[in-house]
Amino acid sequence: MQYDNISEVYDKFNDDFDYEKYLNALFRRFALRKEGLVLDCGCGTGVLMEKLTDLGYDCTGVDASENMLENARERFEKAGKQAHLVCQELEEIDMYGAYDIVFCTLDTVNHILSLRGLRTFFKSLFNFTEPGGSFVFDIKTKAAFETSTMPNVCEKDGDMLIVRGQFDGTHAWYDLTAFEQTENGYERFDDSVEERFYTEETIKETLKAAGFAYADSIKRKERIIYCARKREQ
Repeated sequence: MQYDNISEVYDKFNDDFDYEKYLNALFRRFALRKEGLVLDCGCGTGVLMEKLTDLGYDCTGVDASENMLENARERFEKAGKQAHLVCQELEEIDMYGAYDIVFCTLDTVNHILSLRGLRTFFKSLFNFTEPGGSFVFDIKTKAAFETSTMPNVCEKDGDMLIVRGQFDGTHAWYDLTAFEQTENGYERFDDSVEERFYTEETIKETLKAAGFAYADSIKRKERIIYCARKREQ
């Protein structure tokens, strides 16, 4: 399972991402509902989900990695908050009820490796979105893939993450090796991750085929953030 092995150090090497700034940009640009039910697909260790909970949303998180979800449970327990967490593959997502906002952020959609899987995922989310509700997600750009697959070594507080990757223009493969400092030296964790690049045309066509109406997007060098709506009935 992707990120299962490095789940213990995942947050440490992603703690420079400003989730509050990211959310503020989304709410300003996309005029999202200020309250209601939220589904966070690919919730990982629950950082974004916790921010949304603090804003008053009733959140459910879905992730394919049980280890990442366990870290999310610990996060919410330490904060004295409730978390609804479900372990499912994105292409097989099957929820109960409908949500006012569905989030799928930080390149999670790029982990869906086939067009068939992307179509299935978008169609499922359409069924789980309230009429008038929003689907907000981002996609890694080709420039980001070309940069992120270059060899890289990150060090934080004595821990280390080594990234080796390759990108063929459509698919990207990453080998991740993390070293976490312990009392007796270092513990090593290894993981392999595969992602897929999707063009803007493919994304918009797949949204339309699923029933969503494309609303707006924020284009940045490293990712494009999309907002789609389910029309009111």
